[in-house]
Amino acid sequence: MAAAAPADALIEHYAAEAFAEAIEASIRALGITAPTMSAGDLEAIDEFHMGGRPATRALFEALTLPTGAHVLDVGSGIGGPARVGAAYYGWQVDGVDLTPAFVSVATDLSRRTGLNAATRFVVGSALHLPFADATFDAAYMLHVGMNIQDKAAAMREVARVLRPGARFGIYDIMRIGDGDLAYPLPWSSIAATSAVATSAAYRDALRVAGFDLISERDRRPDLRAFAAAIRFPDAPTVLPHRGEGWQLKTANLARHIKAGTLAPIELIAERS
Repeated sequence: MAAAAPADALIEHYAAEAFAEAIEASIRALGITAPTMSAGDLEAIDEFHMGGRPATRALFEALTLPTGAHVLDVGSGIGGPARVGAAYYGWQVDGVDLTPAFVSVATDLSRRTGLNAATRFVVGSALHLPFADATFDAAYMLHVGMNIQDKAAAMREVARVLRPGARFGIYDIMRIGDGDLAYPLPWSSIAATSAVATSAAYRDALRVAGFDLISERDRRPDLRAFAAAIRFPDAPTVLPHRGEGWQLKTANLARHIKAGTLAPIELIAERS
């Protein structure tokens, strides 16, 4: 995902040395044995954000993009949302992620799902996107901003690579109340690499970067429906690629959401 200082701590948080092997173990745990697979086969494992694939599709529907759109995935992880965009919406998606292990796995999974021509993944930071000005028709990021301290700089970079009138969708965990956060959380094991902010901070950063806000939605009312939609009764409780401490991380997040400290918020903005 995109960089916050120190970047090495973030990379360590997200990917162990044996991450590719852990992904393969998770694929086997789901009973997937064929050398090729579909994007749908990976639904239980390849999207790390709250709400999983239903949340991805809700965000993508709000972008209202045509088939063939060229889209940027900021903090693309192992490429699940990018493959959704390619497989179900007909987009061409470029993903950028700070973690080399994620980029390697994302590339491999797109090859195995037959989506390597429609998706491309590169190592890079949201603060220094490796793309030319006005390259993309739209951009999105899912649960990435919690690791970006300088949101204004990130929004400027996204604006730079978008064409005028392009939409930018954000789905992040944001602050809605006061109080200290208990770590570890899914995006950070320590406070130094966590940059949770209010939606007001996001709106300010977007405005300064040249975006107009189109909509803002608190996605908490959808969480129960999301949870019901992504039940995988044959899957283990914790898949190997989630890593040690995943249950504690998600429990801490759930507690903060229940307490009214954090919430999953969706923002849709348009580059002026």
